[in-house]
Amino acid sequence: MSLETFTLSYGRAGRKGKTFRFSIDTAYPGQSFLKPFLARNEVCDPPLTAAIAGFLDEGDVVFDVGANVGYYTMQALQNVGKTGAVYAFEANPEMFRILTLNGVQNRAANLHAFNVAVSDRPGTATFYVNPQEEGTSSLHDPRPYAPQGSLYDTIEPISVAAITLDEYFLDAGLKAVKLIKIDVEGFEPQVLEGGRRFIQKYRPDHIVFEVSSLMPGIPAGTDLPIRHALATLGYTCHLIRPMQDNDQVRAVFRDKMFLHIPESVAMQIRYGNVIATRQRIDSMTGYGP
Repeated sequence: MSLETFTLSYGRAGRKGKTFRFSIDTAYPGQSFLKPFLARNEVCDPPLTAAIAGFLDEGDVVFDVGANVGYYTMQALQNVGKTGAVYAFEANPEMFRILTLNGVQNRAANLHAFNVAVSDRPGTATFYVNPQEEGTSSLHDPRPYAPQGSLYDTIEPISVAAITLDEYFLDAGLKAVKLIKIDVEGFEPQVLEGGRRFIQKYRPDHIVFEVSSLMPGIPAGTDLPIRHALATLGYTCHLIRPMQDNDQVRAVFRDKMFLHIPESVAMQIRYGNVIATRQRIDSMTGYGP
């Protein structure tokens, strides 16, 4: 283990940043990716951070499904304060170890961390750990679709506990849930299917989810049925501005953080993040140190 710890102070427009400690294990490539941003006290992905943490206030409740080591979990905790709560779910035992460490070193008594997978059926599931790129570990098995010699050759299947949001939290007596973030490498539809009644009951203001066909076996356009399902629950979807700042992004998004997606439009993108809201977003200011 190669543990490094950073002191960060992230804030957003009109709000003073709060200092917190954040650790990563640089033996893992996905966590090493964060290191330059952490060393400079910079937000890794300002638009995505704005979508996850920028709408939160003191006392809010957040669900972070696919929390990894807690980068967005810890930011959410700074915004919801001691009267709020964050429920974080991470199936990978090694990532969960760092996630809980980050909670402990920040004395986050209102962090509820679960070493489980979230899906559409409870019980036991096979989780495919990718030691070459831990961020692509998933309940989806990419090996039958991946060419030989790829980074998926060394995947290690493990058995993990699986839950659904409906089964474990529908009648948990929670107060209103403000935001759900879902980043589970291709299993987003199953998480939403297993939490449909949960969403209907608690009506979170925002649901942020990843769209990606980068992993072998995940086709492009998987966001369309997700967006249709969310539309039936009263949500409008917006594409979150990519972290890359180039001419194409500036031409499409201009000065906006979010771009409204008409329900009938099929996005043929390889990777992106979407925020579903109960009212259309026209613009939002930035988020940073």
